[in-house]
Amino acid sequence: MHRLGDSARDALLCAFVGGVDSIEGCKDRPCRGRMGATGFGVAPGQGTREFYVSNRSGRRAPSLDWPFARHCARAEDLNDVRDLLQVEIQRLGFRYFCCCSHVRPDRPELGAVYLQNYPKTWLLHYQAARLFERDPVFVIGRGFALPFSWSDPRFLALLDADQLAIMAAAAAHGLKHGVTIPLHGPGRYSASCSLIADDPEIDPERVFAAQRYAGEAYEAARALVGPAEGRPCIELARRERECLKLVALGKDDEAIAIILGIGRETVRRHVEMAKERLGVSKRSHAVAYAIYAQAINVEDLFGQ
Repeated sequence: MHRLGDSARDALLCAFVGGVDSIEGCKDRPCRGRMGATGFGVAPGQGTREFYVSNRSGRRAPSLDWPFARHCARAEDLNDVRDLLQVEIQRLGFRYFCCCSHVRPDRPELGAVYLQNYPKTWLLHYQAARLFERDPVFVIGRGFALPFSWSDPRFLALLDADQLAIMAAAAAHGLKHGVTIPLHGPGRYSASCSLIADDPEIDPERVFAAQRYAGEAYEAARALVGPAEGRPCIELARRERECLKLVALGKDDEAIAIILGIGRETVRRHVEMAKERLGVSKRSHAVAYAIYAQAINVEDLFGQ
């Protein structure tokens, strides 16, 4: 199996144009042990191991201790994660998949993930025709929180003529009966995992099972590629985040104090501390920069 280089950009480009030559299955090898990436820890009071992905602040995001997560934790590169995911996705009855960050494949961003086994003819056409600029799964799919079928009338009704043409072109390359699983989360690119079946009747239970595998694989891949280059990651205290979220929703200090059950002066102090951490002087700037610096995400503001 071809091994990717150390460069995240080269790895992403290779993943985009490369195919899966073989599936090696699960290897029994030690974890890479990268600081701030993936590894094993001991669950407090249980003495059992848990797979984790740590973010840039050093906080671990624990995952369920199940075989697929453990195998992902041992992955040495994106090819390994892709192969592990392909085994499970195809076991569930899906022929093709694309688990990726919503970035331009011709100019892949550092920190982005691209795991797929799409037909190479489609990948070459997709890039040559710059279909990524209007890809409805990316453009429209960002607004969905739950898995959706490509044949769902509610999805198709949102597509323009050129986007319907993209779906037709994909179908001509064998990518017809699809379902997309959104992969939303704080401090990362918008992402999704699309699954393609041969049969138009897709079992929802298999989609939900695939959702678990896709989430694990995507997080493991994120740990391997590292954070987005040049993008800050600032962590606010819980109350600072809560106050700033309410500021973003148009609440003044008095309203925030009532909602959170704290004093008005306490609210002001939390907001000022948040501004100081973010290095800004105005509240409006603090909200905008907090989103950019991954201290608050859009779902924090409008997903309530």
